[in-house]
Amino acid sequence: MAKYLVGVKYTPEAAKAVTQEGYSSRQAVNEKLFEALGGRIEQFLWTAGGDLDLVGLAELPASAIPTLKAIVDGAGTFAYARIVEVFDSATMDAAAAAGSNYRPVGQ
Repeated sequence: MAKYLVGVKYTPEAAKAVTQEGYSSRQAVNEKLFEALGGRIEQFLWTAGGDLDLVGLAELPASAIPTLKAIVDGAGTFAYARIVEVFDSATMDAAAAAGSNYRPVGQ
């Protein structure tokens, strides 16, 4: 299963609501969502200011990403949201080795 880094910045209204609702309750809601999509959250971390309010590391099947993006984009609670696939060093080394035999056109 692929791993993804998820980062979001709440709108001011949503930031106020999550403060009132409770941070733990938002984690529980998101854990249930990722489980329903066939994955799991490995890390769920709140930040102290800056560009993001929340970051997470999760495992999800690639087929779940369009659904997750639709939910995140449609929620209307995020001023900024990104979902980025991440890889370990061994995977990156293998990809680099596989690409070393490629010759661009004209070279």
